[in-house]
Amino acid sequence: PREGLAGIELQPGGRWLAAAGRSLHFFDTIEERWCPERELALRCSDLSWSAGGRYLGIAADGVLVLDLATGEIVGRYEESEFERIAMHPHRTIVAAVSRTQDLSLYDWQRRELLYRLPRASLPMRRFAFSPSGEELAFTSAAGDVGVLRLEDGSVRHWACPGISSNLPV
Repeated sequence: PREGLAGIELQPGGRWLAAAGRSLHFFDTIEERWCPERELALRCSDLSWSAGGRYLGIAADGVLVLDLATGEIVGRYEESEFERIAMHPHRTIVAAVSRTQDLSLYDWQRRELLYRLPRASLPMRRFAFSPSGEELAFTSAAGDVGVLRLEDGSVRHWACPGISSNLPV
């Protein structure tokens, strides 16, 4: 692809490289070629693979979950435009941050919004689930770091001395 890329993710196991931008591209690392037959014409800003590598979470004009085995979108949450996404390591949950910096947790299999943390609470830049999936670590736009516990929705955050808020979005 000859376009600016917004995100890139290597599939667990290493076969597929997904590249986000004005459209979604796939590179087969075994055959060492781009696969235009898998390309999806949708503008996306971030990607996240499920732990097993079968599903790809896509931040776009909503949250989409692509089943790579079938090529079908199996999860869709279209309430907002999303910038960042992270797939839960063990459950059918995605965490996504919208352009307005709201954090949403969405069960893509049941198509249910589980939790929303509004921007006013803590605007997030980057985030990732813990290996157990019980917590979501993040950095805020102010340069703080924090942890959201999924079980009870409690948020702890701390200022980081010497860390600026100019982390790439």
